[in-house]
Amino acid sequence: MKVRGNEIAIVIVSVGLFAAYFFLPALSVQVCGSVETLGQCEPAGYRSLDGSKMLILQILGLATGNFSILANPALWVSWLLLVFRRYTGAYLSSAIALVLAVLMVQFVGKPIALDDEGNTIGYLAAPREGLISWVLSMLVVHVAALRAK
Repeated sequence: MKVRGNEIAIVIVSVGLFAAYFFLPALSVQVCGSVETLGQCEPAGYRSLDGSKMLILQILGLATGNFSILANPALWVSWLLLVFRRYTGAYLSSAIALVLAVLMVQFVGKPIALDDEGNTIGYLAAPREGLISWVLSMLVVHVAALRAK
């Protein structure tokens, strides 16, 4: 597909993938029943977290040094740069977004509170469709900007 002249269509596809992140299951979490000490888990099934809950986890992750939430503003900037045909800027901004999205891996192995009281915790089990669509929204802009350069 030709990129030049189709920038708005490409951004619409990317925005659609980004919006899907909020409604699709983003991660599977292994739920732990009772936890006596941190790190010991009695498996009690699995639960899916959608993108809106993941966004809250990302915001809270700032306090623990996880900066994956900053991938979103970098993605938004890359959309604007692509629409205004600033392909190098869009390429760099989407690359930054992809690198920051990889920081989501820091949640692996860390307990995640699944309720307000913190009585039920879980550990990440697997990525789901929502997380994949979030990363694809960045990748679409990245590849389009690379092809247009």
